[in-house]
Amino acid sequence: MIPEKVSAEGQKQLYAWLSLAVVSLVGAGLFAILVALGRTPGFQDLLPGGDYFRRALVGHVNLAVVIWFLTFQGVLWSLASAGPFSPIDKTGFWVTALGAATLAVPAFLGWGMPVLSNYIPVLDHPLFIGGQWLLAAGMGLTAARTLIKVLNLPRPLPLIAYGSGITASLVLISLICFGLSAARLSGDLAPAIYYEKLAWGGGHILQFSNTTAMVVVWVLLFSQIREKKDIPGLLQGERLKRLLNVFLILALPAPLFYFSEDPRTLFTLLMATGLGPVSGIAGLLILWALFFKKPAGSSLSFGDPGFSGLVLSILLFGLGGAVAGLINGSNVIIPAHYHAVIGGVTVAFMGFAYRLLPLIGRRVWSPRLAHIQPYLYAAGQALFVLGLFWAGSHGVPRKTFGASQSLHSFSQVMGMGLMGLGGVVAIFGGMAFIVNLVPSLFTPTRPGPATAITPAPFGWLAKNLRPASEEKRIEP
Repeated sequence: MIPEKVSAEGQKQLYAWLSLAVVSLVGAGLFAILVALGRTPGFQDLLPGGDYFRRALVGHVNLAVVIWFLTFQGVLWSLASAGPFSPIDKTGFWVTALGAATLAVPAFLGWGMPVLSNYIPVLDHPLFIGGQWLLAAGMGLTAARTLIKVLNLPRPLPLIAYGSGITASLVLISLICFGLSAARLSGDLAPAIYYEKLAWGGGHILQFSNTTAMVVVWVLLFSQIREKKDIPGLLQGERLKRLLNVFLILALPAPLFYFSEDPRTLFTLLMATGLGPVSGIAGLLILWALFFKKPAGSSLSFGDPGFSGLVLSILLFGLGGAVAGLINGSNVIIPAHYHAVIGGVTVAFMGFAYRLLPLIGRRVWSPRLAHIQPYLYAAGQALFVLGLFWAGSHGVPRKTFGASQSLHSFSQVMGMGLMGLGGVVAIFGGMAFIVNLVPSLFTPTRPGPATAITPAPFGWLAKNLRPASEEKRIEP
């Protein structure tokens, strides 16, 4: 379960990591605007660097995917330990924050050659690379510290601590993979080849960490809903821990892949066979319990962002798995797959973030906006994915932009048009989250009880039709 209370020191640590995660999304949103301007006639010539679109895209992806996912795992880790915010903990946090800020600078200023490598695109510039190393050092220190804390906790471990130990271990394994890859690569390689090979193995293991964190969030949200609705629990105790163990067991031998003849294929096979089954089992069991095991007459709170974030995350992640099974060749079906998966992780973290505000003494700035925001983001992501899938099914190649896409057929044009529409809707959904969380975190807390975000089914509509004074207290 989500803890009902956190110590004062634990609140400081939780607040720091949640704030950093939200700030990373703010930066990602700004870069998304710059990406659009970088392809807009009249504006693109005013931006620095000559190829500013790709440079801004590198900044956006690093903040929206790499840093957002890692720092939100920092949120989970701080919630698991919830102890003193020690000097070591603070060092890990501030080094991570410094790394994120450092790599954002050259992306904003248009410095360095953009390399759109898989998982972690880069700018071939010393400041950007230095920022990545700082980010890795900060997260590595925090992960190691978290693992030590979890190992010293009394048994049996609660879910949040157990899951944090698994995800921290996976982050450390990914960093080992990055280090082994860097040690084995020749500096004479072209940047496009070098950074692609550097990021391939560690990037795959980071997906294990991200997915495990998502499943932990699923179960935490489900556990809270289950207790309120008296829904039988199918994922709990040792059964759930064994399920999470599979992620770690599969990833443990990953560093040894670098001593094989074809590590690239081994990492690809590992992710293709390792992530889908475990997360799929967890998602299906949760949906089955929510919709088919709830007591007669019990209603589901579709307006609660914790509930909607949970369900929409499972559906988006499942869509990504279905699309993955239809990948054939190098076309935009591939980004359709990972945008669905990324969307699934993101909307789960968004739904969970609302749940954490009462633990740090904060109120949701706009409960009404919180009710609709997950639907807006998830609907946009789904349209974006379906558009890419449609276009990819008719031969649109990946990693091409503008005229180089060679859109000739009706299906190609309509697919990419649907992708664009979905992208706009998803951006509005992401902006709605930022607009809600930033004042929730960074404006002085108003006196009085926290504001409700758990209304009755479709309560967000009813709530818009009655005065805000009738809003209830949040249950943490």
